[in-house]
Amino acid sequence: MNHFPDQADDIFPIFLGFSGTPVNLVSNLFKLDRMTDFRLFQYHVDFKPDVPNKAMRKAMIQEHTDVIGKIFMFDGMILFLPIQLNDVGIHFDVSICA
Repeated sequence: MNHFPDQADDIFPIFLGFSGTPVNLVSNLFKLDRMTDFRLFQYHVDFKPDVPNKAMRKAMIQEHTDVIGKIFMFDGMILFLPIQLNDVGIHFDVSICA
């Protein structure tokens, strides 16, 4: 694949204006091949009692890959999964060992 094409193609079209000063421009882009049947599910996660440490919340989520799967993204409050969880309001009990 030519990463810096000199002429337009389907992946990297070239757009030219009709006036103004020409500017050399380089951008960081790449083609994404997407699966036509891909779906992303978003879940809000609450911790009770509150867990103020984001790293600890992430570690707690990682303990449940048997339910949520190994592919997930979690920002501390929002969990994104490529699968839909069957149960609404799933509840997990986590013990913290000191």
